[in-house]
Amino acid sequence: MIEQRLVLHWSQLGLSVLFDTPYTDLLMAAIAPLVDPAKGIYEGIYEADGRRIDALTANTNGIVLESLLYKV
Repeated sequence: MIEQRLVLHWSQLGLSVLFDTPYTDLLMAAIAPLVDPAKGIYEGIYEADGRRIDALTANTNGIVLESLLYKV
């Protein structure tokens, strides 16, 4: 079994909204390139090599919008 650890955009954004720490700042910088203004927000990245997970889902984009609304 191949183990692939992920950094998911929605989970990181949720953490950064709740906790303002150097760690969440580092994770936000890692996932910042996942935003595509024309398509939406990609699911996340593979932790080992930083490759983008090429999936655009309503779940991820919806949770991101909810997190941003909570921050306001």
